[in-house]
Amino acid sequence: MTDFVMEGGRAELFSISQCTSYSGANASCDTSKFKISNITLSDVSGSVYSDIVAIMQCSADAYGCDGITIEDITVTDTSSAANATYPDAYRYLCSNINSPVGYSCTGNVTSNPGGD
Repeated sequence: MTDFVMEGGRAELFSISQCTSYSGANASCDTSKFKISNITLSDVSGSVYSDIVAIMQCSADAYGCDGITIEDITVTDTSSAANATYPDAYRYLCSNINSPVGYSCTGNVTSNPGGD
């Protein structure tokens, strides 16, 4: 996805979640065998109610995600966490992201980004 504007987003701009849950099974974030790769998000502007640009949780059983490129992002954080030092969303929470391009992971995904 390239060259678009997101205005008034209510959460992070971009999310990958491979946490799976179905009747009779516990949710697990590392059991999917589905490989996610070669995704580009670039030239994005606008505003979101978060200091997080992306939450990306990729499955360890699929050997993580490859080729995830995020570049040229300027998205204003409209939440109460925004301040003069950090007026834009700047955080990238990652789990099992291999060789990120255009960004650095600033923290780990600590819960299921898709819900319970």
